[in-house]
Amino acid sequence: MKRRYLLFAGIALLGSLALGLAVAPSLGNALAIGARMEPARLCADITFGTGKYTESDGFSGKVIPVTNIGDVSVEATKAFWGAEGDAVRLGSGSAAGSLTINFSEPLLIEEIKVLCYLYDSSGSLTLETDQGRGDTLAVTSTVAPSISDDSTDPGYVFSDLGGLDGVSTESISLSNVKGKRICLCKVVIAHYGEGSSAGTESSSSTSSSRPDTSIDTSIPDGLPAYYKDIDWTLKGVDLMDELSYLINPHTKLSYAKLWDAFYEVDADEDGRLIDIYSDNRWTKDHQQGTGGASAEGQYYNREHSVPKSWFGSRESHPTYTDLHHLFPTDSYVNSRRSNNPLGEVGSATYTSGNGSKLGKSSYPGYTGTVFEPIDEYKGDLARVYFYFVTCYRDDATNWQDGTEQNIDPTEEFRLKPWSLDMFLEWAEMDPVSQKEIDRNEAIHRVQGNRNPFVDYPEAVSLVFGA
Repeated sequence: MKRRYLLFAGIALLGSLALGLAVAPSLGNALAIGARMEPARLCADITFGTGKYTESDGFSGKVIPVTNIGDVSVEATKAFWGAEGDAVRLGSGSAAGSLTINFSEPLLIEEIKVLCYLYDSSGSLTLETDQGRGDTLAVTSTVAPSISDDSTDPGYVFSDLGGLDGVSTESISLSNVKGKRICLCKVVIAHYGEGSSAGTESSSSTSSSRPDTSIDTSIPDGLPAYYKDIDWTLKGVDLMDELSYLINPHTKLSYAKLWDAFYEVDADEDGRLIDIYSDNRWTKDHQQGTGGASAEGQYYNREHSVPKSWFGSRESHPTYTDLHHLFPTDSYVNSRRSNNPLGEVGSATYTSGNGSKLGKSSYPGYTGTVFEPIDEYKGDLARVYFYFVTCYRDDATNWQDGTEQNIDPTEEFRLKPWSLDMFLEWAEMDPVSQKEIDRNEAIHRVQGNRNPFVDYPEAVSLVFGA
């Protein structure tokens, strides 16, 4: 899967590390090693990308932009280059990644700054230097997923690596641990005092604020901290992947637990269950585990709004008991709906007590039998489907591929084109209700994840409208 963490379109360390730059006292204190106050001298500025990591091509045959030194050669294992000008991702979901930079001539090093950002929620990066004497220095640090507006501290930095003592270094290696992916942006190497093995003096200085102000990495107003690692500047399947990686891990409930869970997420103020297919309000006296009903109002059961036959009926898989797409519904109406897709009905062959319909589709692109919920719940169910195909996007190879359904494992957005168009219309026609908001909060408490299309309705157009 394509993942990324927040990367800058350029790194603003050069202002403080440029050759010959007279560093202000406060910044000099921040950069000086020990008690030294001399201006930093840039030995090497190695840029692996100035944009966001967006692709997963193997790292090979790429020209590495460098400043102030000769060419470098790179050896890489499980390293992936993004599109042209983008960052390098180290590691995969199942393997560690490493990247070694070999210099054309030895460099004197007293400070190394590495700017990198996490793909995953936690991780560490090991930096190892070859000190030219057959020995190495290895430093491992946790990578913090932080972004600062301070141009002198644009991201995570390794700095002041003790023990270097100005020795010549012929190579540095960066590696992470198995299962943790890290995006690498830039390596800046400097030393203090007179002379550099590779530098030339320059009277000019480079200064900048945050490099690309068009990238807004803040959480949109009103969103919970749950979304703090999402880059909302992404669009389409890139954002879909991001959201999938966030919302997919959650607690899997047992099928029997759903009966009690419904009373935590679907109960009204009187403790009765709200039914989206009928006007009934249910109590535990009407609970039905097996068998059918001969008319409305007798029992309620556990409705998979995305029919379980479509995704393989795998009871051991989280899809089977995911509350975001499961509802307590009238058993008789549920049986009439069967596993027909949601749609818009022309002439109804059956209408439930609350106006839900069964009949031939009148929506362009599909002519089979469909089930149409009432307008009050069309947006709710559209956002449920957007959640489902996002959360389980990478599970699509296990889905059944049939004509008479809304989902489609072969489509980029995992929805039939006609269904995608219809759900986009439903989501716009029926905005997020307080019932959805309350239900989303309750499900988060029960199974630990959220529906981003309820929390942030604009995400619908960012992902599916892109």
